[in-house]
Parts: sequence; structure tokens; C-alpha cells
Amino acid sequence: MKCLFIYNPISGKNKKLMKKLDYIKEKLEEKYEVVDIVPTEYAGHAIKLASEACGKYDSLLFSGGDGTFSEVIKGIGENKMAPTLGFIPSGTVSDMANNYKIPRNIKRALDICLKGNKTRIDVCKINDSYFAYAGAFGTYTDSTFKTSVKMKKKFGRMAYFLQGAKEAFKVNVSDLKISVGKKNFTQESSLVLLLNTKSVGGFSRFNYKNKLGDGRFDVVIVKKPQIKTPIGIWKLFVGGVHKVSDNDNYMVFSTDNIVIDAGKEVSWNLDGDEYHASKIDVKCLKRRLNLFVKD
Repeated sequence: MKCLFIYNPISGKNKKLMKKLDYIKEKLEEKYEVVDIVPTEYAGHAIKLASEACGKYDSLLFSGGDGTFSEVIKGIGENKMAPTLGFIPSGTVSDMANNYKIPRNIKRALDICLKGNKTRIDVCKINDSYFAYAGAFGTYTDSTFKTSVKMKKKFGRMAYFLQGAKEAFKVNVSDLKISVGKKNFTQESSLVLLLNTKSVGGFSRFNYKNKLGDGRFDVVIVKKPQIKTPIGIWKLFVGGVHKVSDNDNYMVFSTDNIVIDAGKEVSWNLDGDEYHASKIDVKCLKRRLNLFVKD
């Protein structure tokens, strides 16, 4: 069997990981006949490496943050020759690690990969691209890609809140044309969340009622009445999805497909990265990939 291990050398706490590369290689060679270890060298490099790994490797292990996880998903897409994935989290937040209870301890995370227990995970397809766990558009959603690496290393997940605080009273409103199944409607909105996750921003209970692997994602839309002040949005982020309900202020539901037309090109946040489109068609690809997990 063959294994590729890739790591992001500038992610969160990967200085610790780099000191353990010899240990990782030694442990992997106990299970695999071929072990290749490659660092990512630029933004998007993991996409290329993951794409090239399909059909060549049995397992693809990777270390980094949610951004690295997202790049791997983008690289594999719907390739039928996809290797089994193994995640050693080292990012600032690591929502995907929270979702699947993968420890941030390098040796323990590696041990999970070596034991070989697997689960099937959903992947979200958006137009011609993919994301792993969260898509967002509207107020505050650009804070993750505006936050500098230096800030993230210094303040951890609090760096995102500090960035968001700079724009605390800057609220954006858009007229959106939305299609869900046979239902078509127009909605003024200040925030849209597409959540294939329990954890958001490091808060593992933010959307804890989400059922991972069911082929559906949760949709939360903050309606216009809430944009007079940011209170409604802050209530959502502080209390979590379970604290809001489908009413005059919010729209909350789950689906396997949604089409949203903003009428002009806008910036979406997909797993922390920026994605530009005027219209998006999002589908959930049920149980698309194998991931090494504890149980």
C-alpha cells in the first residue's frame, strides 16, 4: 500500500509537527510499503497534490488547518479513485477536527490514521468547486480571509473576533433569489450560512444538531428586520443555531440542494477562503469520501 503525507509548514502549530516528521515517517512505514512526505509550498498547492494522489495512493494524510482540509476536498472533488483521508489538525481553529473528534495531539491523531477505522463524509459542491463544511455570505463573513496569519498565530481563534469587531456596525443587505426544490422566493438578507458542520469558528456546539453524513446541509438566513442593529447576528454567533428559529427574523431549514442568485458578483466565504460568484448552485454529495476516525 502507498501513503502520501502532506503538511502546511505555516499552519498554526506545525513547527511542532515538523520536529516529528521522522517519527511520522517511521510509524507510517510500519503500515505502508511506500510513504511520501511533501510540504505545501503555496496557497492552493494541496489542491494539486490531492488531485494527483487520486489513483496513485491508498491513503492521503495531511496536517494543517481547515483551509488545508478544504484544499484537499477541492483537489479530490468527485474523483472515483480518491484515497482514504487522514487528518492531523494543526490550524488555528480546526472545525473539521471538532466535527469528527480528532485530537490535536500529533501522536494521537496519527494513531487514529494507523488503526484504520473509517467513516464516510459528505462533501458540498458549489458550481464547479467544492467545500468541506461551511459556506457564508454577508455581514462579517469576510473576517476569516481578512485576518492575518500573524494575528492568528498570536491570538488564536480570538483573532477572527478582533477582526470582526472592526466592522461591528457595518451591516450588508442583499436581495437574493433563492430556489429550494420546487420553492422559489426572494429574500432580503444580511447573512446566509450553509452548514455541513457542527462546529463553526472553534465552537463545537454552534450547530450541534447537524447530522453529519446524512446528505443534507443546514441553511440559516438572517432576514432584513435584523439589520437595523447587529444584535440578531451576534445572537446567532454567541448562542448557536439552536437558539434561533424559523420566524420573522430568521429562516432555518435543511436541504440537499439550494440555488442562490445575488444578481451581481459577490464574495462567499467557503471554509475560510474567498469565492466569487453571482449565482451559486450548492449540492450535498452524500458520504462522498472516506476519513480515518477514532471509532
